[in-house]
Amino acid sequence: MADRPGIGTIGLRGVTLNPGQFDSTSGPWPDVLAKSTSVPANQLYVLYRFRSFPDSLSSIGRLSPTFNVAVMSVDIESLKRAADSPPGSPVYRFVKGAMDFVDGLTDIEPNSFAAIPDRYSLSQNYPNPFNPTTKINFSIPKQGIVTLKVYDVLGKEVMTLVNEQKPAGNYSINFNAANLSSGAYFYRIESGEFRDIKRMIIVK
Repeated sequence: MADRPGIGTIGLRGVTLNPGQFDSTSGPWPDVLAKSTSVPANQLYVLYRFRSFPDSLSSIGRLSPTFNVAVMSVDIESLKRAADSPPGSPVYRFVKGAMDFVDGLTDIEPNSFAAIPDRYSLSQNYPNPFNPTTKINFSIPKQGIVTLKVYDVLGKEVMTLVNEQKPAGNYSINFNAANLSSGAYFYRIESGEFRDIKRMIIVK
């Protein structure tokens, strides 16, 4: 933690969240989270930065191989509106911004409350048939590249849902087929030597 004094109405500057919009930490000693040198740059997302001290952050979002998290640290009582703040409560905007950041990190979230699976699996989407959204769950017992793609009945790829390295875990993805026509489709997963494919129906 790093203590940084507010200077008049010079406070926080939105970076990832509310870019270009300002909130004020005008209290005497708001606590501002300093950037940790132990966090790799590619795992760090700056949400808000203290205006007068660009090396210190009031909140960060972090992506790691096993979790996603947003960290905030600021004296809420000192989080006041500045002359250039947008309308509304800066406290509400600050807290909601961090929560929205976590919610919006990815559409694919590991189920951290479940044990690491001991086998690969691809579940039938639910609901099925559906319009326009459905949920697809899959599990991988070890870290590896995962691809999950959607194909039409002619075998043409119409959408890629996942194409990245994922740690071992149970995953759930919301698939939105608003841009696809009614009919039968297939979704196929590949990870390591594991392959599986299932059929789903879009009804509009």
